[in-house]
Amino acid sequence: PKQAYQYPKVPTISLYKHDSPDFLDWGYPARAVMMTPNAKKHLLLSKFKLQLDDQQAYIEPLPLGIKPLDAISDYLGKFHGHVVKEAMKNFGSTYDQSHIQYCLTVPAMWSDRAKHVMRLAAVRAGMIREDDPAHRLIIVSEPEAAAMYCQSKGDQFNLQKHDRFLICDAGGGTVDLIVFEVVDVNPETGIRSLREVTRGHGASCGSAFLDANMEKLLREKFQKYPLTPMGWGTIMDTFVNQTKPIFPGTDPE
Repeated sequence: PKQAYQYPKVPTISLYKHDSPDFLDWGYPARAVMMTPNAKKHLLLSKFKLQLDDQQAYIEPLPLGIKPLDAISDYLGKFHGHVVKEAMKNFGSTYDQSHIQYCLTVPAMWSDRAKHVMRLAAVRAGMIREDDPAHRLIIVSEPEAAAMYCQSKGDQFNLQKHDRFLICDAGGGTVDLIVFEVVDVNPETGIRSLREVTRGHGASCGSAFLDANMEKLLREKFQKYPLTPMGWGTIMDTFVNQTKPIFPGTDPE
């Protein structure tokens, strides 16, 4: 909601009061608040999904005593509510949420504990009920989901039997790697059967960490020129949404 232009993604950020865990907004509207004079009265949370990464030696706790389950369910609840609202506009009385099956993709290195927390968050967010059959919510690793796409779109890549391909899912929080092999191609349907050659592996080193390093560098450069939270919000928004997407990576400077 409230996008300045049509874009298929929404930032995973949530807005809270600066002195209490009261959830206020999410996505673009949350970011917009942090670029106003009222920014100091609010707290913006991001990258909270990474709190579920068991491989990190130390993860700084979320502020105000907010737990990862709280942050994820707060965000999912608003996100899902928006999706349902849009679905109702298109399908009206024919829309029945109980007939909807959900699929959530998660980083490859997530443990069963992390996946369980995500399922609990989906329940608290109102996506599913606690007593629903397990198949109403499928949790699959992100590189496996990408492999399914390659399987269905194999003709575009001319994937043949015994071909192997590497999937690199470089996202905002994590980067996942996995190798698959085409073990068979149905001559009638063209459907490809895949075999996992290497176990999915990942790490918390996505583009959000690049953003954090850039902000750290800029703060060092401008330490003699203190900026307001609104000013920093504008600078980082320009870097993340304007400079970085068109960076060609060819300039040695």
